Amino acid sequence: MEQNIVNSNNFSEEQISFIKSFSKKEWLLNGWQTENPTLILNVFNTIALFIKDGNYLELGCGSGILSRFLFLFSGKKIIPYGVDINLEAIKLAKKNNPKFANNFRNEDYLEFLKSNTSDLNKFSIINIFVNFGEYNWNKLREVLIPLVRDYKKINFLICDYEDDFIPVKVQHIAKFISEMRKITAVSIACHSILVVGGDKKMHKIAKGLRKNVLAHLKDEKDKTLDKKKLEGFIIKKNSSFFYLIKENKFEQKRTKKLKFFLSPKCRFTEINYLHTREIVSERVINWQKIRKGDRVILIVGRDKQKNIVFGVAKLNEKKDSID
Repeated sequence: MEQNIVNSNNFSEEQISFIKSFSKKEWLLNGWQTENPTLILNVFNTIALFIKDGNYLELGCGSGILSRFLFLFSGKKIIPYGVDINLEAIKLAKKNNPKFANNFRNEDYLEFLKSNTSDLNKFSIINIFVNFGEYNWNKLREVLIPLVRDYKKINFLICDYEDDFIPVKVQHIAKFISEMRKITAVSIACHSILVVGGDKKMHKIAKGLRKNVLAHLKDEKDKTLDKKKLEGFIIKKNSSFFYLIKENKFEQKRTKKLKFFLSPKCRFTEINYLHTREIVSERVINWQKIRKGDRVILIVGRDKQKNIVFGVAKLNEKKDSID
């Protein structure tokens, strides 16, 4: 996520030192492919605008860096809690939040939401990180509908860290927003944050941030083209760019290889699906896991010089169904 919201002149030396104190591994487990302090602090300080005093729950907390940041720098008196499916990440989250180590647990956060409904009212904010793909958005929608309907005091921040700008016209995301709006208020804040719930102050902040973003986008309109999806096979790669043959041209006698450059904020995922095209799992991976010959879907845009890739999804077909 790239948020051009918070002026970098407002970043203190203490905040910058905090960002630089974590290892590359910790950042990867926290969902970041970059350790750029300005980019990260833009996101973290933007999220901090929505934080309230009380218990703060982060679903998809990774290595717990954001929770620690909010405790130290949000200006609110919070008690952080976190849930993540990656055991290695949770071990680091406990280490990074030593005073609250017992508040971090290793679990699928959707299962956590379904099995802890009676305890959720104790949280002032529930921050959910959802990654690239229709499968995860649909599952989250199914779980959240009864929670949002039955627990009116809960307010959610839903951060889409795969997209710089939430693609609200994409069918599964449009459906998510539509279903939420039937039962509560929904605002789009910044580039990649949805505010769901009845807190009017949070929605006021969201609308102000969104207005700033739209004004910025209008100024930047001529610099980049809209993003689009491409599907194909990787035929060569290195750490900064790769070559791809589009799938619909793969069987032609004369194939044209296309060169793409990785954006610093590029996200990499692995999608497993059945022959029926039903997605059975998705997970975040690093660039090293994607190899020559892999079939991939790209989220790609173009500046004046070259094709820039913002997301690479590796596709794996599974022959047997998964219960």
